Amino acid sequence: MYSTVRAVFLVLIHILAATSFVAVVNGQSPLGPPSEANHFIATPKGWAHPKTPWGDPDIEGIWPISYVGSVPLERCAGGGRGQSAPPPPCDLNKAFLTEAEYNERVAAATKQVDRHAQALAAGDFGEALQTGVTDPTFPQRQTSLIVDPPNGKLPEMTAEGRRLSALMKSSWALPGETQVWDHYLDFDSWDRCITRGMPSSMMPYRYNNGVRIVQVPGYVILDLEMVHETRIVPVDRRPPLSSAFRHWMGESRGRWDGNTLVIETELPARSVGHQYRCDGITAGQPVPGQREDEDHGTHHPLERQFSAL
Repeated sequence: MYSTVRAVFLVLIHILAATSFVAVVNGQSPLGPPSEANHFIATPKGWAHPKTPWGDPDIEGIWPISYVGSVPLERCAGGGRGQSAPPPPCDLNKAFLTEAEYNERVAAATKQVDRHAQALAAGDFGEALQTGVTDPTFPQRQTSLIVDPPNGKLPEMTAEGRRLSALMKSSWALPGETQVWDHYLDFDSWDRCITRGMPSSMMPYRYNNGVRIVQVPGYVILDLEMVHETRIVPVDRRPPLSSAFRHWMGESRGRWDGNTLVIETELPARSVGHQYRCDGITAGQPVPGQREDEDHGTHHPLERQFSAL
């Protein structure tokens, strides 16, 4: 059972190892008016990015990722679960909404009723609790969290991935799935409040989207509100640890590309696995760029970028 769990988790990670996610704006935003080149956030003329006392770009602060909660993981993914109507026409190569489309969504968002305040006023404290713990979102120009491949889609599942996906256990039921609760491993690692794992922990959810960034010489620390996990990321180009040291969140190494922090997280094939089924994601996409290492086995890289705002 344990070997099955490990294998399922590794394939789940394979889904996302082939893709790049941008949930924040690149810190080296080109000067000038908002455009696709700067993710529609212009850098004020004459502004200089602050530095830490030891010379790294200063990105400390609390940066909630809920603001991209309205952005779907995949482009042209349709209306989600329970939608019987066919999705409207969608361009897979369209990375950003037009000005008119964006303004229409902003206008609709500003007209939304504050359901939390409404429930409190009506004395419906159950509804007030449910609506009060949901983090606010706001329309974004970006059409998907996945930006590479350019079509914003996850790679296709492999046959082995489909087989392992069928073995995955979770409270997140798939369409037509009959769930059985005979063992604690019938629940995934998030069901059991252990971890959301990587890369799910760096994606927005309905609540607990806070990310506190702390910097010290040689390290960037990402303190996550969800499950209260902390990622300690060396940025001094040290080699990876031996695969004898295994981590729920994988092993991360960071490097500075100008004012942008690029983090690469590796999950060795022999790592301690866990199963977690993202909502709407299962397992099995192929992994490009695997590398063999005599001391560390097969590694599956996953890259992300953090803004130097």
